[in-house]
Amino acid sequence: MRDIFSEGLLYLDLLELYGSTYSVAEICGVAQSNVFRGATACAKLLSLDLVKDKKSGLYNIQKNHDVQR
Repeated sequence: MRDIFSEGLLYLDLLELYGSTYSVAEICGVAQSNVFRGATACAKLLSLDLVKDKKSGLYNIQKNHDVQR
């Protein structure tokens, strides 16, 4: 069984750097939907409020920045 929490943290960190689920999926060798679901699930567990900026297409954390760090 995969460790969804640790995968989700990896995806969140990479999304912060690359800003694209497609880029992160390519780096990790997984489907884009897996990156999105994993990052979203992890962000919900940690109450990070992950949102996508519609203009830039980048993902940002809105809450609990200390938890993310």
